[in-house]
Order: sequence, then C-alpha cells, then structure tokens
Amino acid sequence: MDNFDENEIGKLLRLKKYEQPPPGYFENFLHEFHRRQRDELLKEPVWRIALQRAQDFMFRLNIPGLASYPAAT
Repeated sequence: MDNFDENEIGKLLRLKKYEQPPPGYFENFLHEFHRRQRDELLKEPVWRIALQRAQDFMFRLNIPGLASYPAAT
C-alpha cells in the first residue's frame, strides 16, 4: 500500500469535499443491498445453504445447555 504524506491526503480530501451520491441513492440503498445479498446467496450450492441453516438452527437450540438438565423419568 502506498504511503501518503499530509499534502497528498489534503489534496485528496479537497477533491472529495463536494462529491455527492447520485439522486435516489439513499432511498434505493436497502433494496440494492438485499438484491446483492440474494445474488451472493444464489451462487452457493443448495446443499451448503441447507447445511448452514441447519447448523444455525441447532446452535440457536443450545443443545449443550439442554443436556446439562437432568432427564425427568
């Protein structure tokens, strides 16, 4: 990575001072974010998605915590 001195950083900040996102950027942000998440998810194989969701479900159940309780007979 290049090292910048104070003059170069100052010049860069002056260039970026008046930069603004295009109109509608903030209104469209959440929609675009979700679309990109779905696109990334669709690149994964179905079996891997199912395995990950099963693991997440099992961790939420907290099986080791349940195992510490004595079994009722």
